[in-house]
Amino acid sequence: MRPNSEVVSRKLGDRLVLVNLGSNRIYELNPTASRIWELVERGAGRVELEETVLDEFDVERSVASQEIDGLI
Repeated sequence: MRPNSEVVSRKLGDRLVLVNLGSNRIYELNPTASRIWELVERGAGRVELEETVLDEFDVERSVASQEIDGLI
């Protein structure tokens, strides 16, 4: 799993802004989604994403799974 090559990201405080250069769409990610995106950029797999979110955020597994699926 890796980010689309047409998407660039920039960190702004605790949030991440993504720009899809193909569609000119801009997305602002919350801290949880920002962390997921950072992990995807590093090459983390689905299991690592979920385990990291569960370790770093106060969230139930089902919610973490939905957030990850929604982002990717």
